[in-house]
Amino acid sequence: MKKRVNTDAIKNELEGSVFFPTPTQPVNPPQKQEQETERSNARTVEQVNESTPVQSNERTNGRSKEARQTKRQSYEFYADQIEAIKFIAREEEDRGGRDNKSKIVREAIDEYLARRKNRTVERSNVR
Repeated sequence: MKKRVNTDAIKNELEGSVFFPTPTQPVNPPQKQEQETERSNARTVEQVNESTPVQSNERTNGRSKEARQTKRQSYEFYADQIEAIKFIAREEEDRGGRDNKSKIVREAIDEYLARRKNRTVERSNVR
């Protein structure tokens, strides 16, 4: 014989409990739910994004008006290059400078790219 739980008695006991409040109103009345559905289906006014003018990546007068963004990138360097960069950074720090290794590498790459760009321009002018 299976034992049957008296659910009515348990329900009556829990009815006044703070943890099991009895709803005084239906949670979602059918009329209100239909109105919400109609509102959610209504189209909103489309916003037009204005395009911003294209900005050049070239620096003017050696400096950009806006700060350039940095992006972390992994490249391989020779061990002697890494040691030289560390040495330069230590020298700068000893002199009271605040140059870090990343800044040193960025400056070196900027100089290299400027030289390379000048060579390309010179070659195109010779032809």
